[in-house]
Formats: sequence, structure tokens, C-alpha cells
Amino acid sequence: MQLVVWLGQDQTARRLAALLELAGLGCARISPGGAALRADADVLLLSGRVRLEEAPPYLLVVEAEAPAVQAAPPHPALILVEGGRTAGLQAVAGSGAPVITVGLSERDTVTYSSLAEGRCCIAVNRPFSDLLGRPILEQELTLRCGDAGLPELFLAASAMLLGISPERLAALNLPDIATTRSPFADKNNSGTTPSMI
Repeated sequence: MQLVVWLGQDQTARRLAALLELAGLGCARISPGGAALRADADVLLLSGRVRLEEAPPYLLVVEAEAPAVQAAPPHPALILVEGGRTAGLQAVAGSGAPVITVGLSERDTVTYSSLAEGRCCIAVNRPFSDLLGRPILEQELTLRCGDAGLPELFLAASAMLLGISPERLAALNLPDIATTRSPFADKNNSGTTPSMI
């Protein structure tokens, strides 16, 4: 099982869980008001300020403000953070883990290379490895995007870091996630994911 600690918007974490399910990965999402753990889950997605005594190598996604980083377990294997936020980068500095940045600059590891109505071209500017050590090479992939913003970059980069190939990701189309039934039920709803785009 792969572990993701998501420090950011709950809405984006829900979208990632739905994306992983669309890609064929079982996902259990646990949040402070959270869902039950599924035994068949390929990915455990912890969102919010969740404390773990010991954590296996995991992906730390910092979509939130830098102080939230202190809520993460120590020793992440990979860190995904917004490149334009100096505070976020400083908060994860010294962790010893590779840092993959997303943002709107060509200096970021994952960014947009072009945008058109309903479509976005996401560029991987530097190679990196996913959580299982498989390489992701420099490339561009075209996705259908409702809104091309930072959440979409976080979704695409997180999916690749969890082993969804860029080719498979391009075939999934990000807007479809909003209408996908959630495979897990939160306490506050009936098992469907609220509109997420």
C-alpha cells in the first residue's frame, strides 16, 4: 500500500481519490471526519492534520500554507509543493527527500506549457521518480481540464508520483472526476463526492 499525506484543500484530496479510482487503484481516504479504511486499498490518502507514530515511505503533498507541514509525520520519501511559495519550500528544506515543485513558472518541475479552452498541456520539465522508484521522464501531456489552475497541477503530479503513467492520466480527462461516484463514503454525505470542479 502506498501512503499519501495531503496537507491542503480537502476538495483537491477528494478529486485525487476519485482520479486514483478511475485509474484502477483502490483508494481509502481518511480525514479528520473521515471514511473507513478499506482492506483492498492500493493507496491510503490521509488528509488534514493526521498524526502517525510511524509511517512507511510516503508522499507528502503540501498544497496548504507552510505551518501545516509541522503536522506531517517525519521522513517523507517524496515531497510535492508549490514552487512559487518560498515559505512552503523553506518548510520542507532539510528533510532530505526529493522535492518536486508544481506551479506556473518554467522553473517548476511540473507546469503548464500551453492552455486552450477546455484543454491544458502539462509539462514535466525535469525527470523524477515515482513513489515506487519508476522514472518519469521529461514530456508534455495534454489533458481535458475544466479549470487550469494549481489544483490540476497537484492532481496530475500526485497521480504520476503514485504510479499512474502519463499516458493513462491523459486518457482519464480531469473534468470527468467531478461526476464520478465516490468509492468511499464520508460521514457527511451519502457516498457521492460533491461537485469538485
